[in-house]
Amino acid sequence: MLAKLGLSKPSLSGNGKLMKMDHQEKKQKTAAKIDLANLGTGFIIASGFFILGCFINKVFPNIHAYAFMIILVVIFKVLGLVPEKCEEAAVQWSQFVMKNFTHALLAGIGIAMLDLKVLASAITPAYLLICISIILTVVLVSGLLGKLVGFYPIESSITAGLCTDSMGGTGNIAVLSASDRMELIPFAQMATRLGGAMILILASFLIRIL
Repeated sequence: MLAKLGLSKPSLSGNGKLMKMDHQEKKQKTAAKIDLANLGTGFIIASGFFILGCFINKVFPNIHAYAFMIILVVIFKVLGLVPEKCEEAAVQWSQFVMKNFTHALLAGIGIAMLDLKVLASAITPAYLLICISIILTVVLVSGLLGKLVGFYPIESSITAGLCTDSMGGTGNIAVLSASDRMELIPFAQMATRLGGAMILILASFLIRIL
């Protein structure tokens, strides 16, 4: 529904881009030719960041390794530590995975991750009302706050809203594939991992107080 809203109201959507940019900054780069060397390089870079994230997770286990991995990528990007050629290779590897494995992952989610008996027993009018109210709240709040800080409301509602209400990384894939915005997976993982950790920490304090 959000994706369709973005089509009918183009001013609310970045069509997969999270941040608003000036027209002068929207410079389309010529896509590098895809080859096996680039895919291999991209795979090694992605694996390297993931391994570093796992190492840091051993020191700080309360936050998921994916969150540390994404933070490291952001730091390396901001400091310009990764050559442009390696960035292009990482992008090609990401596109290769999204185009070839998204449907397989969704099939795995539907078959392996969902217990239909438990799901059916949990669906009651009160439970559905709670779910709908939570989803509407996070979509509206994340969209409005995202607009205030310079994000597109649709993309902000999807990543910071719906993806934080999904079942982790697999839920992120389901949400982003349904909205045709798989390129937002890094932002969705950040929102899920860091946001989830923050909510657990906050809830543990509130439970003791209340």
